[in-house]
Amino acid sequence: MTKEELEQRLLENKKFHYQMTGKDSMMVRYEIRNGNKKGAEEVLKELIFLMDLWTDKDVPEWYTREDLKKDIARVKAL
Repeated sequence: MTKEELEQRLLENKKFHYQMTGKDSMMVRYEIRNGNKKGAEEVLKELIFLMDLWTDKDVPEWYTREDLKKDIARVKAL
């Protein structure tokens, strides 16, 4: 699946978008806890892509743009 196809699927299916955001938010924190900078950076790229597709009113309550900023800082600190 290309990036464009994934983007279209995410925009058409909010439940799938939530699921992918949830999975990646947990995965990036897992990689951070384990000190795996390379793994965290890979997941973080996808998570940034997912978060950029959310409108301000639809951003999940359980993973906000502020949470993303904190995770970016944690990955940089590894």
